Amino acid sequence: VNIEFLGQAGVFIESSNCRLLCDPWFSNTGGFLATWHQFPPNEHLDTKKYYDADFLYISHSHEDHFDKEYLKKFPKDVNLLIANFTSKKFFERIEELGFSNIIKIKDWETISLKDNFEITLITDNCKYKEDSSILINADEFRILNRNDCYLTQSYLERLCEKSIDVLFTQFSGAMWYPAAYKYDKEKKSELSKKTRSFLIDTFIQLVNTVDAKYVVPSAGPPCFLEDEFFELNFSDNGIFPDQNDLLPLVKNKVKSKISCMNPGDHVILDSNGIKFYNTNTFDYNKKEQFLRQYQKERAPIIENYLNSIPDPSDDLYEMFVEHLNSIFQKNDYLVSNVCQLIEFDISGQYGGKWQIDFRERPPKFYQVPIEKPQYKLYVDSRFLNLILNGQLLWEELFLSMRFNAERDPDVYNWSLFSLLRYGHDENLLELIELNELRTKAPTTTNVKSNNTL
Repeated sequence: VNIEFLGQAGVFIESSNCRLLCDPWFSNTGGFLATWHQFPPNEHLDTKKYYDADFLYISHSHEDHFDKEYLKKFPKDVNLLIANFTSKKFFERIEELGFSNIIKIKDWETISLKDNFEITLITDNCKYKEDSSILINADEFRILNRNDCYLTQSYLERLCEKSIDVLFTQFSGAMWYPAAYKYDKEKKSELSKKTRSFLIDTFIQLVNTVDAKYVVPSAGPPCFLEDEFFELNFSDNGIFPDQNDLLPLVKNKVKSKISCMNPGDHVILDSNGIKFYNTNTFDYNKKEQFLRQYQKERAPIIENYLNSIPDPSDDLYEMFVEHLNSIFQKNDYLVSNVCQLIEFDISGQYGGKWQIDFRERPPKFYQVPIEKPQYKLYVDSRFLNLILNGQLLWEELFLSMRFNAERDPDVYNWSLFSLLRYGHDENLLELIELNELRTKAPTTTNVKSNNTL
């Protein structure tokens, strides 16, 4: 079995009779409004050679896994594998690209792709978080590409029983907190440090539970090439440690052997054992110098992308109200639990400071502020316009970090962000509600007295 690492969560697996491509991310606009970019770059790879894959697996809809620009050119007769998620939105987005041979696989379902080549998909235990991992059994070798899918301890223990040979797993950050929040530099640095420590501890615990022979740190980090985000590329300033940052922090703390791969590197699994061919080196001592050059190369591409985003129309506020009301109607439970005055500070053409008072039922909209809000989101009107026209999800805006937030008290409003992140599908909101109610449900203890319960 030959595995080529493609960068981020991408791998190309070739056995004696089957070729499987997983999560390719190649577009030079990167992802999430051109904020995230491949690191180390994979531009040197011949991306067309993967067109002959027998199967294509996409773990979930995030743009560093679901590269629409690359997939638009991909042969549409490929057998495309996805998890059987609750929402149909991901399936529909793939269909819109022209793919028709889409195979939906249930949680922990194992299917045979070819002789001696089986796969099992494992989904996030919180079913509203639509993500998946793939376990491959090829020619008696077992490879787990966890990417960035959250797996519970019981799931990890179950995977340990599979005797994994090579584990590909996330170790770095993939979220907007605390970078997008308007904290002072000292507090943001402190919060980033705590988050990095949590990420490293999680990596150690996961690797030791799965107990694979080898582990490849992957599924991040991306890099950020604009000046306003550039400091996030360095461990002291954000939650995106790279492989070079990771190694000294986990030395002698994990049982598996660690191999850091760069795009184009290979690992061969055969009767002679497991051997890594890491020939694509990267000098982390010159990371900043390299990223400055990368920044110059991608700057025109980023600029053209951002300039291509249309301006909003003069009915932006009316569209905003209609959009959010359509979400609020899908789940009264979450709406009733926001309980704050929320402000959307929309900059740019046809923007304004628009407030929603969730303390009232139903929530009341104000085009002019009525008082100081408890939560405030700063959004460019062009990005909001993309959301209102169905071209961008709130989750994608948040991951882009092309927004800012403030809150007082400094507490995450779970219900608000659940409505925004998952409001495109009422089934997901219902799952969140059920999960919340189950978590909050009181524990019942049956007491036996006189042989009677």
